[in-house]
Amino acid sequence: MWPAVTATACILATVWVMAATRIDAPTAAAIGAITTPTATVLVVILQRTRTADHELRPNSGSSTKDQMNRVEAMVKTLVIEQGDMRRDIGGLRAENRDDRKAAADDRRAASDQFEELRGWVRRIEKQLKENP
Repeated sequence: MWPAVTATACILATVWVMAATRIDAPTAAAIGAITTPTATVLVVILQRTRTADHELRPNSGSSTKDQMNRVEAMVKTLVIEQGDMRRDIGGLRAENRDDRKAAADDRRAASDQFEELRGWVRRIEKQLKENP
């Protein structure tokens, strides 16, 4: 539809220019031949620009802008969740480090108690050998 309207407008403009400036018919036809395709291209560019402009405006979900807004919101949510996971992992590392330290302390304490018991056993065995 738009190319037909454009062609009609170009023809009318050519007739008006011919009448206003007293240009002869061949020159007016040449001007029309140049302006009609140019105007058609301009109309196509205008249509595509309107389509692109429409896609960049929010319209309750189906436009590119709405999709970009949803992706942006999801990315923000993921960044927050990633920060929470980092804190959780950091906390788990600290707990693990504390647990390993406590286990090492417990092993040392058990080893010390075992050596103390071993010493008692040796003393008792020595006393039993000396006093049968």
